Amino acid sequence: MEIETGIDDFINKYNIQEVLFNSFRNLVNNNSIGDLDIENKDIFIHAENINFKITALNHFKFSTLILRNEKIIGSYSLVFTREGNLVDELFIID
Repeated sequence: MEIETGIDDFINKYNIQEVLFNSFRNLVNNNSIGDLDIENKDIFIHAENINFKITALNHFKFSTLILRNEKIIGSYSLVFTREGNLVDELFIID
């Protein structure tokens, strides 16, 4: 299986864009600005613009930029096993 084709299939099969968007929204809505180390909750991601990486543990990491006022302020990532199980979430503010 070619990696690019396999990743596209994985993204579609497990609705990665939707999961990324919903997980980000839940994280922002369920935590305070202090917990998230942000000035306000007026932040967003473009879940359709996903970067992909295979981690050292052979998992799939999908990342996108966190934006405020069209300015990049960090990144948000979800890490999945090859079976589609979510194993980690990373919210990084620069």
